[in-house]
Amino acid sequence: MTTSVIYSIAVSSPITPSEPLPPLPAILRGSLVVVEGRAPIWRYGMALNLLHGSPAAAIAFYDPRLGAVVVATHSPEWKVGQVVDVTSACREIARCSSNCEKACSSTRPVWRILASIYQDPMTAHALQSKPPRR
Repeated sequence: MTTSVIYSIAVSSPITPSEPLPPLPAILRGSLVVVEGRAPIWRYGMALNLLHGSPAAAIAFYDPRLGAVVVATHSPEWKVGQVVDVTSACREIARCSSNCEKACSSTRPVWRILASIYQDPMTAHALQSKPPRR
C-alpha cells in the first residue's frame, strides 16, 4: 500500500513569485505527494520543482473536477496522467481515523475534507478562501 502525503500550497490573498512555498511535509520514500490548494499556476510549477528531488515515487496535482492527477513519477506503479481517488488518499493519510472516515463518507467538498484532516485553522481558512477578483 502506497503512503499518500498532502502538500497544500494554498494562498488566501494575491502573492508574488518571491513568496516562499510552505515547508514540505514529511515524505516517506515511495509515497505519493498530492499538491493541492488555490494558487497561481506558477506556484504549482515551483512546488513541482521543489518536490522533484524528494523521495516521493510520484507527484499529483489535485483537480476538483477529476481528483489527483499524477504529473511526475519515478515509479512503474504510477503513470503520468493517472487519476487518483482523493477519498482513498484521504483514508490513507489519516490512517482511517474517525475524523477522516466521517469527512470522507460525506458529500462535502474536498477542501472541507482536507480542512478536517489538517485540523489547522490557518490551512482550513486558506482552503475556504475564494480567489481574489480581478
